[in-house]
Amino acid sequence: MLDLLNEENLFLDYQPKIDLSSGSIIGFEALARLRSTDNKVIYPEEFVPLYEKVGLNTQLTMLVLDKAITHWKMHPFLKKYSLSINISPNDLLSKAFSEFAIKARSDSMDIKLLFELTESQTIIDQYQANKVLNEFIGYGILVSLDDFGKCHSNFSRLDSFSFSEIKIDKSFVSDIDTNKKHFAIIELILNLAKKLNVQVTAKGIESSVVLNKLIDLGCTIGQGYYFSKPITEDLLHDWIEKHTNNLKVESLSLCE
Repeated sequence: MLDLLNEENLFLDYQPKIDLSSGSIIGFEALARLRSTDNKVIYPEEFVPLYEKVGLNTQLTMLVLDKAITHWKMHPFLKKYSLSINISPNDLLSKAFSEFAIKARSDSMDIKLLFELTESQTIIDQYQANKVLNEFIGYGILVSLDDFGKCHSNFSRLDSFSFSEIKIDKSFVSDIDTNKKHFAIIELILNLAKKLNVQVTAKGIESSVVLNKLIDLGCTIGQGYYFSKPITEDLLHDWIEKHTNNLKVESLSLCE
């Protein structure tokens, strides 16, 4: 699987981020996939742990960032939407990555770029990581705390840099209609985010019941299969057009 880490075998799907009150598209999260020699799709849960183990995760992040920004540049209509890229704590300790990211950002200032800091690893050098994050922010890159409340995330990170978003993991979101503990956790996170003046995105929305619970709690942005499965590059334009047209039809129906 190591030999598949190249521009030819890497491709991206895009998960839409949706305004929960209006249904309009906020942005997209780029999701890495690999294509095997026999043309099968390999998903991140299979290759990311391997690449982290052998020290290739930063190379993967740079390939994803480059491919996503290139796609946004090729299709100017996408620039109205934010573009989210997952980064790992190890990426923040790589000088090659920070230089690559800043160069990519400098060449695409008209793209609303957001780095989602995943929580799959502890950060060994917290000072250096925060320094790099603040440098990214200085270049206009927004930073999100992904999967907040899980794994290695903690409240001390909230005071380390000027993040703009908290993302709630699907394990908390998907059953808030039946799980009182998860409902309470999400309510707590939303209240905290409101006091900190940052937005919250709920992941893993798969039903209208969960959607309405989140809206009642004051969550404004969401992702999940209720809206769409991750979309391949070649279908992105058609999906956006169809989604936008459906919103127009729904709006007209409400006005009648």
